[in-house]
Amino acid sequence: MSIEIVITNRDALLIGEYPFEELRDAFSYFPPGYRWAPTFQKRIWDGRIRLLKYDKIPTGLFLAMQNEVEELVGQQFSVLWEIKRVAFRRTELETDRSFQAECVRKMQAASQRGGGLILSATGTGKTWTAGMFFKALIGSAVFVVDELTLLAQARLELEGVLGEKVGVVGNSEFEPQRITVATVQTLHKHVKDPRFRVWHRTLDVLIIDELHTQLNRRNFSTIEKIRPKAVFGLTATLELQKKHIRMRSYAVAGPVIFQYSLDQGTKDGYLTKGVVVQVQYPNIHWYDDGQMEYRDAYRSLVRSAERNAVIKGVVQAGLDAGRRVVVLVEWVEHLKNVARLFKGVRHRIVYGAVKVEKRIKAKEQFDDGGINLIIANKVFQKGVNIKQVDMIVDCAALKSKNSALQKFGRGVRLADGKRGLIYVDIGDVKNRFEAASKRRARAFKAAGIKVFKVPVKDGINYSKLIAIAQETLENENRGAEKKRRRSERVA
Repeated sequence: MSIEIVITNRDALLIGEYPFEELRDAFSYFPPGYRWAPTFQKRIWDGRIRLLKYDKIPTGLFLAMQNEVEELVGQQFSVLWEIKRVAFRRTELETDRSFQAECVRKMQAASQRGGGLILSATGTGKTWTAGMFFKALIGSAVFVVDELTLLAQARLELEGVLGEKVGVVGNSEFEPQRITVATVQTLHKHVKDPRFRVWHRTLDVLIIDELHTQLNRRNFSTIEKIRPKAVFGLTATLELQKKHIRMRSYAVAGPVIFQYSLDQGTKDGYLTKGVVVQVQYPNIHWYDDGQMEYRDAYRSLVRSAERNAVIKGVVQAGLDAGRRVVVLVEWVEHLKNVARLFKGVRHRIVYGAVKVEKRIKAKEQFDDGGINLIIANKVFQKGVNIKQVDMIVDCAALKSKNSALQKFGRGVRLADGKRGLIYVDIGDVKNRFEAASKRRARAFKAAGIKVFKVPVKDGINYSKLIAIAQETLENENRGAEKKRRRSERVA
């Protein structure tokens, strides 16, 4: 006996009899922290988020899990397709990167099944790929970003690919066009605006940039209310091994349709080489018995004069070696403390209170060589295209391996004269942040990135450290060139 299901663009509708309890549990997950929810502790709720509701399952989730669920319940699905098709014109895919053309073709095919996930490394041109897809699209679409700097950047890049005006919904503007760039925050703000409803009902396709950063936002629910024919999620790092992330991502966009890794991009020559130096600072002047609240412990860490002196030494050595340096922190307080260390050095600081126009100006000055140092917090860590950066100093001490790889990816874009990326991770040992440092190092190694660790000792020579990193990077580049030549001879 089979289970009958009707597939539409956004929902899969179960009809007739079906094993309700088994399917309800199969299409469910436990969210992080559910055990501490009062409703769970009082046994009012069993902790599951169930995605089968009113006989409906998100189409993308069903397609991604169909085989797994059939095996679980011991029954096959009998599928009836009622998909509204997305139309495309025949057009030349203008790119010298074959993987981008392949991605567009897979997106066009997946558009007839409701969309999907694109896992492509930072710096490999996801916005350009989206532009080629939009150029072939007959109909309208929206490209959703989660930060105002990215709004302006994506709009300019898409206009360059499309050769037409791109609309904007964000930064107090509501001017949609055939192709529109929008912030998720503004979509949420306009959700009750009649103009917004009229506009979003015309959309054929919705593409969510940096999907991994948007999944957990409260206002992300607004995107789920927009029901175009196809939805795509773009991301470089998505922890699909975690069930709550995997199922939520599938429910929004659909199964993975294309992958292109950081390692592959480097091997193919579309990304520059990079090495990671983890400078391990033993904060012996900071006492933490493990009972301190995390926020207080983190505040003590980033206020440490000794740790900030290590940051200063590393950054100054990079500047002295002719590197263009971006320093990344998490808190604005830390950003301002680090900036005070470089009063005599021409630099720019970038954080939420800095107007978008000034952030873009800082990026342009950096790429043009007008300044060689930017100190930024998390608003500058996602998607911002700074091609000339060849040294990143990450001072944030975060445990997220995804965040670490995203930051690394900011620095490996190709640029004329670029010698590769030196990524300095300010690691911490002998305190509660040591585990986070080890986690980041493992993430880099797993991605095929060379990592070497340098303990901070009295009299450490930061200039020598940068010179060793530079030499390691040059050796990596020479090794890659030899492999490329060998492969060409074999071919």
